[in-house]
Amino acid sequence: MSEIFPNEVWPADAAVELLDGTTDQRTGLPYIAKGTAPTSVPSFEVQYNRVQQRLRGILAGWRQGMVVDEGGLCIGVYPIRFMLGGTRRSFMGASGISVPDDSQKVVYLDGATALQVADYWPSDVASFLPLAIVSAVDGQLEIVDVRGYAAFRVPSLEATNVRDRRVLTAHAAAVSGNQADVAIYVFDPAEDLTLEGVQVYCTAVSASASVQVKKADSSVLAAAVVPVAGAVVKPTIADANIAASNPVSVRVTTDGTGSISNLAVTLFFKAALRS
Repeated sequence: MSEIFPNEVWPADAAVELLDGTTDQRTGLPYIAKGTAPTSVPSFEVQYNRVQQRLRGILAGWRQGMVVDEGGLCIGVYPIRFMLGGTRRSFMGASGISVPDDSQKVVYLDGATALQVADYWPSDVASFLPLAIVSAVDGQLEIVDVRGYAAFRVPSLEATNVRDRRVLTAHAAAVSGNQADVAIYVFDPAEDLTLEGVQVYCTAVSASASVQVKKADSSVLAAAVVPVAGAVVKPTIADANIAASNPVSVRVTTDGTGSISNLAVTLFFKAALRS
């Protein structure tokens, strides 16, 4: 989907003229009065450079961590101080980082504050600081600044130590026999997620019975889970990437005499960042 940018109007000339010689209280930046000349005290040059100096001080904070084109299919990164995992971190900047032509790379700082130029983002959004997406085409670079992913973020309601986790539990009081890949629960995610873990529990199971988790018609687990009465089973996840609006279902299979009592399947999701 293409981005939509607003067409902001300029204020009326008369309204702008009223700003002459005033100071914007929100930023502390003055408007140079009409008629200010090189012989004025302070001179036009001094007043203009004062505004520029203050603007640069305001912009300096946001310049941190910015990825820029240095020419010759090389990028540079400004130094930055930031927080990651509740710890103060710092990156001293970089220059002359090569990007292969005809490729798209993501640029981020990892948990060790090392600069990474990779094909994909890490699956755990709480383990890195995203900086940019860089595309190289025919010797030219296009850089998309994605630091906003970290700057403009609404924390989840869960405690911070669970790292934006969503916990969902599918429950079935009783699963009877002769069930063939029957869905007992379906979840339609509103955003890209990563399936972090699955736990299967029941109070009783008989004969042949198994549980599988699917996204659409594709199995997520490496193998169907055989529940164990009174125990928590943690299966291996084969495909953890869950795309937005790709329904996730919990499905059960039993033979003619198979059954499961008080089945609970808990799914642990965390936020995902896709290119």
